[in-house]
Amino acid sequence: MLYTHILYELTDHIGRITLNRPEKRNALSRTAMIELVHALAAIRDDAQVYLVVVTGAGDEAFCAGADMNDFLNKDALAKREQNEAYRQLCKAFMEVGKPVIGAINGLALAGGAGLTLLFDFVLSSERARFGFPEIKVGIFPMMVMANLFRVIGRRKAVELVMTGEIISAQEAERIGLINRAVPHEQLHAEVNRLTSNLLQFSPSTLRLGKEAFCSSSDMSAPEALDYMKEMATLVLLTEDAKEGLDAFLAKRKPCWKGR
Repeated sequence: MLYTHILYELTDHIGRITLNRPEKRNALSRTAMIELVHALAAIRDDAQVYLVVVTGAGDEAFCAGADMNDFLNKDALAKREQNEAYRQLCKAFMEVGKPVIGAINGLALAGGAGLTLLFDFVLSSERARFGFPEIKVGIFPMMVMANLFRVIGRRKAVELVMTGEIISAQEAERIGLINRAVPHEQLHAEVNRLTSNLLQFSPSTLRLGKEAFCSSSDMSAPEALDYMKEMATLVLLTEDAKEGLDAFLAKRKPCWKGR
């Protein structure tokens, strides 16, 4: 697929996605969402991709939300199709099966802030700002709420969506919306440090661990224990688990196969 609204490259087992419309503050057009779903499906099926990094082009915004041109003067069916495209994009991130790191280089608003809720790690420039300002234009971030309460506490989540408040990266870190905020000029180095750390580990173990973490989040404690027992056995049966234990006993560095 020829991408026009995103960039995608694979380097050193890292799939790097860049939202690439800085002149539009990397707004999520329907085209951009379709391209992202395609790229994420390719990443999911590519055994050479161990990690995913998502960022935005330019220094102003990671993603300022939906492209309003896709909503203005459109009928109800067109607006529903736009929401369906966002739903498919959220599902694509949920099903990608690889750890996803968000490198938030600027504004993350509305649906753009909603995307960060789908990432496993979120590193942010201290210049970034986060918020769900839809209420200010008579809209409510319904689809974002499917994940917002899973990431931060209910009280703060309700405050954010009902006031439309835009918060700093430091405040986003304090309430658990992101992992940490770093000086803007250090963001790239911090992302590289995290990817280097994760690449030391078995990609199959990371994949199974992410699957277990996501799948068990909505289970009761007894259900989660039963499920985790099966997943623990599955991990132990992988080639990488055998290699890891052999390497530990031999006091050598493991050589992961991803199986």
